[in-house]
Amino acid sequence: MKTVLLTLGAALVLATLIGCNNHQSPQQYAALEPMRQSYSGLMPCGQNCRDSESSLFLAADGSYVLEQREAGAKGMRFAQYGKWARTADTLTLVAMNGEKKLFRPTEEGLEVLSVQGLPVTHQQHYHLTARSPQPAG
Repeated sequence: MKTVLLTLGAALVLATLIGCNNHQSPQQYAALEPMRQSYSGLMPCGQNCRDSESSLFLAADGSYVLEQREAGAKGMRFAQYGKWARTADTLTLVAMNGEKKLFRPTEEGLEVLSVQGLPVTHQQHYHLTARSPQPAG
C-alpha cells in the first residue's frame, strides 16, 4: 500500500512539473526591434488647429519630446514632453499632463493611432518616418 501511494505521489509530481514547462520557445515570438530615436512626419493637431509637421525624439531614459508646427507660413510651434513605453505592437506617449498618444511601429517608422488603438482614418495618412541619426561633429 505504501509503495502504491509513493508511486502515485511521484507520478502526480512529475505530471505537475511537465505541465509547468509548457512555455513557448523564443523563436516563436516576433522579434522586438529597438526603437529608433528620431521620427518626423505629419500628425493630426487637434480640433483647434490644422495638421502639423511633427518631430518626435525618444530618449533612452524613457522620456520624449514631440515638437509640432502647424502647416502654413504663420504656423504656431509647440512642444510636448513626457514618458514613452513600448509593447510588441504599440508605442505609447504619455505627456506630463496625462494626455496619451498611440503609435504602431512599422518598418518605415510609426503609424499614428487613435486613443482606442485604431489607425486614424482621415483624408491624410498620418505617419512618422524614422530619421537616420546625424553624424556627430
